[in-house]
Amino acid sequence: MVADGYRPDRFDIIGAAICLSGVAVIMYAPAATDPSLTAACWRLLKPRFGCGEPHRRAAQPGHAHHSTEASGHPPRGLRSSRGRPSLGDRPARRIDRLPKKCARQHCDRWKRACGEMRVRPGSTVRRFLASDPAPGVALVAATVAALVWINSPAADAYTTLWDTAVGPASAGMHLDLRHWVNDALMTVFFFVIGLELKQELVDGELAHPRAAALPVLAAVGGALVPAVVFLMVTFGTPAARGWGVPMATDPAFAVGVLALVARRVPPGVRLLLLAIATVDDVLAVLVIAAGYSGALSWPWLAAAVGGCLLVVVLRRLGVSAIWPYLPVGAAVWYATLQSGAHATLAGVALALLTPAGSTGGRDVLAVLLRRLAPVSAFLAVPVFALANAGVPLSADSATAAFADRVTWAILAGLLFGKFAGITGTITLVTRTGLGHLPSGVTSRHVAGLGLLGALGFTVALFVTELAYTEAGLTDHAKIGILAASVIAAAAAALVLTRTPQEPTASPAATGDDTPGTGRTRTEAA
Repeated sequence: MVADGYRPDRFDIIGAAICLSGVAVIMYAPAATDPSLTAACWRLLKPRFGCGEPHRRAAQPGHAHHSTEASGHPPRGLRSSRGRPSLGDRPARRIDRLPKKCARQHCDRWKRACGEMRVRPGSTVRRFLASDPAPGVALVAATVAALVWINSPAADAYTTLWDTAVGPASAGMHLDLRHWVNDALMTVFFFVIGLELKQELVDGELAHPRAAALPVLAAVGGALVPAVVFLMVTFGTPAARGWGVPMATDPAFAVGVLALVARRVPPGVRLLLLAIATVDDVLAVLVIAAGYSGALSWPWLAAAVGGCLLVVVLRRLGVSAIWPYLPVGAAVWYATLQSGAHATLAGVALALLTPAGSTGGRDVLAVLLRRLAPVSAFLAVPVFALANAGVPLSADSATAAFADRVTWAILAGLLFGKFAGITGTITLVTRTGLGHLPSGVTSRHVAGLGLLGALGFTVALFVTELAYTEAGLTDHAKIGILAASVIAAAAAALVLTRTPQEPTASPAATGDDTPGTGRTRTEAA
């Protein structure tokens, strides 16, 4: 029945046509229906006719229809809660009239789409962007694009683009686009790294001293040993200034490779890798501050510290909105840039000042991570790779690079130094009882972690730009970083894919019937 005074508009007619077409597809082509299409029809039905999902409608008091979950059939009719017309009270198509195979597929797909699916299925692109490999894939795609561009007939356009200077000269900010990416856009990357460190320190692998000992010491070993190896190879040459290049690990690249080549590794491997990479990157920030900052301007540095203190005051006042912190953060970044220290240090400092708990009923740390992590992964890091990974590759350039000591120093530091530093430190820490490996992690997983640690791609390129001003050294160092990344990824894939999967004990055998806690119900209670 149509409500009194109701006159359907064109949007109602179009919506009804789309919905009825979708219902017809569901009813008359069950073998070809996808669950996402079924749920999409429900999403169209709900806003236009006020009807919710069947499993929620069936739970309402006084509802005459049986539950979809109980019967496996679509509801007989869909009534509007706002007086708008429904699809009527026509009986649902009788499944017993379908062939047995089609009827079974019909019921199963309807249940999955409308009865048991509590979260609306996203698009394929959205699901991919939320997956672990996505940031690494975006980084690799940007790197390949930069290499193809610089080695194509349009190479001059690449150089001209990133050498274009923009910004107000009177404010000391007339920088080329590459410096804007390195000094401004990468601040977002280091800000997210700082937020992840803060989260790990408060409620993560680094929250408990005994649990934090293993990843922290492994990160320190994985940073110091490569630097020592690099200096041993380049001692007495101008290339020695790049001792910080092989120290850090790229978390996006490493986690992406781990997800692509070894999806069935224990969860502890991923957690340990993230903790090591996070501490590694913080150590890289300290290296940048200590070894690659220019002459410091103390008045500007004091202004940056004053801005950080203002952030603390806003926190004490209980300001939970994000917008008041934006101008203060911009001022801290500008003062840090003018002070001679690298501007990205402001990102880490502001991240560590972010409140970790609830402020004014709002979890600011979680909100910032949720909003800025995609910006860092899919904008800041790929654009950085596009701007900095462009290296001319030819037989002559490869011969010159591998004749230079800096290339071999980076290869040795990343491939040998990282592997020896991480695996050696983990072995030492576990045997002395200072820490223990997560459940299910074996020595072969540790070897894979040591190889994944050699993927220092983003931060290694970043430090290369800071360490060297000579074009030849910079290009040779980048070739060494690219070669080490390819070799490390291939070696990690070989080790982790050949690692036998540990059998998982059933809850009945272990007494663990509380999912996700590792404890029994009695212990949890």
